[in-house]
Amino acid sequence: MRSVKRTTCCLLTALSLITIEAGVAMDADTLREVKKSVVRVQARQCANDAQNGSGFLYGKANQVVTALHVIAGCQKFSVYHEESGNTLTATVLKTFKKADMAVLTLSASLPHAVLTRSNLQPEYNDRLIVIGYEANAPTMDDTELRVTSGSNRLADMLNDKAITLIKQVGMPSVDLEILRFDGHLIPGISGGPILNKQGEVVGIADGGLESGTASISWGVPIKNFYHLMSGNELDMSGQASGDGTLTASRVFSADTDINMGKSINCGQFTFRKMRTRSLNDLYQTSDSPMGISQLINAAHYAGHANLNPGFDIYIHQASGGAFAIPQGWEVEKSGNHCRAYNDTGSVEIRLAGAQVSGPMDAQQVSVNFESMLLENDTLLAQIDPNWSYLQPFVRSDGLVANRKSAMLYSQATLWQPPMFNSYVMETLLVRYDAFLGIAAFDRSLCRINNYSPGCDPSRPVNRDFVEASLGAALSTFPCGRTDKQFAAQFAGNNVQAWNNGYCG
Repeated sequence: MRSVKRTTCCLLTALSLITIEAGVAMDADTLREVKKSVVRVQARQCANDAQNGSGFLYGKANQVVTALHVIAGCQKFSVYHEESGNTLTATVLKTFKKADMAVLTLSASLPHAVLTRSNLQPEYNDRLIVIGYEANAPTMDDTELRVTSGSNRLADMLNDKAITLIKQVGMPSVDLEILRFDGHLIPGISGGPILNKQGEVVGIADGGLESGTASISWGVPIKNFYHLMSGNELDMSGQASGDGTLTASRVFSADTDINMGKSINCGQFTFRKMRTRSLNDLYQTSDSPMGISQLINAAHYAGHANLNPGFDIYIHQASGGAFAIPQGWEVEKSGNHCRAYNDTGSVEIRLAGAQVSGPMDAQQVSVNFESMLLENDTLLAQIDPNWSYLQPFVRSDGLVANRKSAMLYSQATLWQPPMFNSYVMETLLVRYDAFLGIAAFDRSLCRINNYSPGCDPSRPVNRDFVEASLGAALSTFPCGRTDKQFAAQFAGNNVQAWNNGYCG
């Protein structure tokens, strides 16, 4: 038998070609100052429900820039300024529908400086900060984002369904040049400023849509502000049908359930439950659709036909990395990771996220994660080659994924041979400077003896474990642009690379 820990050696080769940029997006003093110019935008008397978003002082002390879809289809507006505690009425001064932008005039000036714009366009891998009011929170928050390598044309990052939805509501233009992020924009932050480390505005938070387990998010570049401020457009429409059933606000919030779960710390990362989706909704947009299909087929032969379970999606906002946990399983913190169990406790999931500073650090973090799975090396593992990658796979946008399975045993002693502990299905993921690890354990004795008391020989694998394993396999990072040169580098180093149809 060999330890799972030793199998992580092959991860190092794949990671060694990834360039990881470290650094701080903005210092604390600058952040405190720019927050004084950020506001909550409140729109009422709307086609559907009330709408809330974010905005910021720009141009004049009585002007607020926000996303048009935050206020579209509404008739009454106000702005809440957290620094002063004041709420001011507002009117719409002008719009720029192509870029999903609007500017409001306040009933009075606010006593804080307007934000300034940057003269430079953010570049690939730049760290930025977005500030706003996430998920109707009473106070503003800030989140770090990273500019990804994806195409800067909105249509190039969307599937056909998303393009159709955006065309129906009429904003923004699918040909709009955008800022594309690895991170996740939570509803409510739309309209908030995206800033560089100097505190200058480089864009406005605009949209986020589903991309399977993960999500895709974008911002509108600052250069569109000129057209907004110098034009005279005033178009407040933003719905696709006369009854208002499909509004821009709903389209851009479609990736999040109304009642999001609380945040939970798992390792170094904080994850939030964002939505619940079925297997059918997720598997074709996974980073390995063929692998998911193989798991489904294996479950069918094990007596679990017609699988379509639900999964709760937990997302790390800064990196966009996402875990899929069987629906309804409570995720709880346990030391430096998190755990979730089925009702009987026979199936367990462990998960954690971590920041990594380079290839060697990523290697060590993955070793530490697997040591935790082995109860700090008190267990031995026998790798199951049927469900283990021979080496990591590399998605052509830079995601490195390694998936393995093993039988775990207790260490042998002079008086006792190794005893079965569990069967584990594991996923290790790295993209840039973020690591995610998730593992599903089956502790049922039916795994090694189908005729043990309480076991059903026709169904040797616990259905809950099937769902937990699928969740581990569905966990992933959001898509970036296909980088043929990057993929060729890995192919040249004998590491398998594949294109995902959904990612392009």
